[in-house]
Amino acid sequence: MNKTVMINGVLTSLEEAKISVMDHGMLYGNGIFEGIRIYNSKIFKLKEHIDRLYTSAELLGFEIDISKEQFIEDVIKTAKSANYKDAYIRITVSVQSYIDLSTPEYSINRVIILLDDDIIPEEKYAKGMSLVKIDRRRMPTVAIPMRAKTLNYLNSILALKDAHAKGGDDCVMLNTDNFVAETSASNIFYIKGNTLVTPHPDAGILVGITRNAVLDIGVMLGMETKEELFGIEDLLNADEVFLTGTAYEIMPIRQVYDQQFSIPGTKTSLIRKMFQEYIIEHAITF
Repeated sequence: MNKTVMINGVLTSLEEAKISVMDHGMLYGNGIFEGIRIYNSKIFKLKEHIDRLYTSAELLGFEIDISKEQFIEDVIKTAKSANYKDAYIRITVSVQSYIDLSTPEYSINRVIILLDDDIIPEEKYAKGMSLVKIDRRRMPTVAIPMRAKTLNYLNSILALKDAHAKGGDDCVMLNTDNFVAETSASNIFYIKGNTLVTPHPDAGILVGITRNAVLDIGVMLGMETKEELFGIEDLLNADEVFLTGTAYEIMPIRQVYDQQFSIPGTKTSLIRKMFQEYIIEHAITF
């Protein structure tokens, strides 16, 4: 069996990987994670992902028990453990303590999983996705720090179920102030003229690594880039709409509510092409 899982610094197989049932990630969702892509034996934005991981831990009030440098070394060691040219790395860090909610004393479980990459077929990008309206709202930051990438994804899971029940691929999630936040698990952008717009972090979003890369690409293309609070009408009146994320990269949107968009959008297609070049420049060989 391939040793493609590292638990607290020790490589093991997916079949033999184990952590305690007292882990608060399993019991209460008290933990954080990152998803990272390997392209052609190069890890994309590894440092940025690890930086966000440690920021998430700080927002949840616990400390990761090794340095960032050691964590990066562990990720690279895990990536080398199998001969995957293209792969997905899932990092989970969770608190282990007692059955109660309080964790005055705790240990940390660090899990790194290497999975053979399941590349999204090009036909899906050619077709694009539809986003439907749902009643469920994005969890407010005053309840949970949405800038942390936590294991508590129930809000997103239920939102995606709502979307599928209405026949959509995904949904537009508004925050409690009626501003556009995200979809169930992706950042969202729209293009109007030569302006590229995405929700401001204050909308209660997770600030995505791919999102930030697209903002860089927008500047490179000479577009005016904005992070701002906006409502659904701005999205419906856009020229092009797309999603960003580690799995989707840049996914065109063909429909928001009843509004149809041309697929593929000219500028979205250009951003997708530029992103492939961006990956080469911002990935490390292991």
